Amino acid sequence: MIIRQISVNDRVTNLSFFGCQDARLNTEPLLNMMDELQLVQTIRDHLHGKRYLLVLDDVWSIEAWESLSIALPRGKEGSRVIVTARIEDMSYTSCSGIRQFIFKISALSPELSWELFCRKVFDAPDYSCPLELENISREILQKRDGLPLAILTIGGLLDSKPDNKFEEWKDLHDQFLLEMQTNKKLSKIDQKLGLSYHDLPYDLKPCFFFLGIFPKGYENDWKCLMGWWIAEGIMSDVGGFLVEKVVERC
Repeated sequence: MIIRQISVNDRVTNLSFFGCQDARLNTEPLLNMMDELQLVQTIRDHLHGKRYLLVLDDVWSIEAWESLSIALPRGKEGSRVIVTARIEDMSYTSCSGIRQFIFKISALSPELSWELFCRKVFDAPDYSCPLELENISREILQKRDGLPLAILTIGGLLDSKPDNKFEEWKDLHDQFLLEMQTNKKLSKIDQKLGLSYHDLPYDLKPCFFFLGIFPKGYENDWKCLMGWWIAEGIMSDVGGFLVEKVVERC
């Protein structure tokens, strides 16, 4: 039995994306035809009397957990449900208020943060940082507080600059530093937007960063924006088609 992989990142209004699939059968078309109640009952019937391990990744709200949990029977002794979440209240609710079942993931150590950063930005096989970029790289990394998502995001942005020029990296570092020093509301805004930002598909995160160069309220033509993204190397062709052609089809 296989539980289809999911990432729960929004309020769940139905369970159409969630179901049990038998590895021997092509059951997905049938699952897609079911309504929410049918899916709930199918999942409960499939798991009833069995010992199972279920991992729900990135459950973003209590409403999402409540929609999912009604489909889960108690199961045999030894059954476990592992939930990952970014919000402490969500973790508390999914554990029925039993705090000893909540495990907070610590931030990465400086050494592991550096290793992850280098693997994202620099080339194999040694992933070594050029000497002229090491100091500025460590300064940039220090602001990420050991958070893997933040490290990968800034690493992806730096990796999009093919020449790895010191001046470009320093400009980026200085922009972040200036914003944090001059914008007293930045931390509050970041708290509100951070979860939504980190939930973007990985390849769209640099596009989001790029929008920061425009003043508030600036109206931009999407074709010009696409052109800038392509020119900066942030976006490229998709399956042999120009990105703008793909967007026009949407």
